[in-house]
Amino acid sequence: MPRRDPFDRLKGVYTAPSSSEQAGQPPRPASVLDDLRVAERKKRGRQYERSNPTVSFRGIPTDINEQIVALAEEQRVMVGEIVDILLDFGLTCVERGTLPLEPRPKATRMTLFPLSNSWQRRQGWSEGNLNPIPQPIPTRKTRKEQKFFAPWKSVVSYRGVGKETADALRRLADKKHVPVGEVATVLLKHGLEAYRAGRIRFNPQPLTARQTLVGWSE
Repeated sequence: MPRRDPFDRLKGVYTAPSSSEQAGQPPRPASVLDDLRVAERKKRGRQYERSNPTVSFRGIPTDINEQIVALAEEQRVMVGEIVDILLDFGLTCVERGTLPLEPRPKATRMTLFPLSNSWQRRQGWSEGNLNPIPQPIPTRKTRKEQKFFAPWKSVVSYRGVGKETADALRRLADKKHVPVGEVATVLLKHGLEAYRAGRIRFNPQPLTARQTLVGWSE
């Protein structure tokens, strides 16, 4: 009698019975392999992607993005969470009046120019801390030479930016009649300067193997 491969049933291979088997010999006893089930491949869940969609901005300068990524690596949090915190802080300062946005006409649209020599030293930055401690922003290590493009050509996407923050940013851009990317750039630069000067600090909380940001404080 020819020898059968015990995995024939798992492979879906049918072997015709031999003449001796057809002659009335007792059937082959059931094998444990007959009861084995091949595990079905599970579909990848998309719940996290659906609950944390990406937010894209055009015109974020490379150096600002690199500082944000370096901070995220240092704090062991998502890059989008750093962006969310910096934008939230900047929006709060705009609401307070400590970060005025002064758009000026440029062709058929508007542009922002609050990046003067005095905008970083306005009143209100150290409201919660009279003796701020400067905190250097780490330099991100890069393995290969990077190509730099004009800011308006670059588009960066972040996952983890809250919907409330993104909506408030768009409303502010619409109100000032300027591109969302320009407003985001000003707010991010504003927040980075405040962090570097020690005027704000992050409040990370443990989350399994990494941490998550729950807010900022002055």
